[in-house]
Amino acid sequence: MIELWFDGICEPQNPGGHGGFGMLVKRDGETIHQEAHYVGRWPTLSNNCTEYAGAIAALRYCLTNQITEATIYGDADMIIKQLEGKWRAHEGAYTPYYLEAMTLRQRVPGIKLKWIPREMNGEADELSRLSVSRQPQIITFELDATLDTSPAKLTPRTAKQQRQLNRKRQRQQQQREATRDEMMDLFMQHTADI
Repeated sequence: MIELWFDGICEPQNPGGHGGFGMLVKRDGETIHQEAHYVGRWPTLSNNCTEYAGAIAALRYCLTNQITEATIYGDADMIIKQLEGKWRAHEGAYTPYYLEAMTLRQRVPGIKLKWIPREMNGEADELSRLSVSRQPQIITFELDATLDTSPAKLTPRTAKQQRQLNRKRQRQQQQREATRDEMMDLFMQHTADI
């Protein structure tokens, strides 16, 4: 029985941190393959991107090794549910990762994807942490630009969903600005006391 685990990470902040993932493969409970890849760092890089990168690595492994029946485990509920077709995907920083993962997923219909609690994903988590802590940080994972992702589809946001998202982003920005102002006030008070 073949089982694969993946986990992604984006630290120290999400989005915008250093991103990477870990992926391992077990046959009858014994590890036969593992990898940890640094994805990079850019302002919109998020944990969803790196989780998808881990799922892509697992799916690529299955395709490369002609594995048609296996179970892939991950602790990212959104990724598992979107790849299983239970949740829709919308546009976001993770979109190119979703499109590649979904395209690969459609090529291996006998592969099962299952969500597991974070506590049960320790080995993949450890590999993902290793991917961002290694020095020097060299990007070792890229999406496949030659892959035709047109069969995978996104669900466009409705105008109402976009307005809600815009309001949420505006509130988050206001909260960040308020926190920054409070921190500056505290700093100014502290320096005035010195």
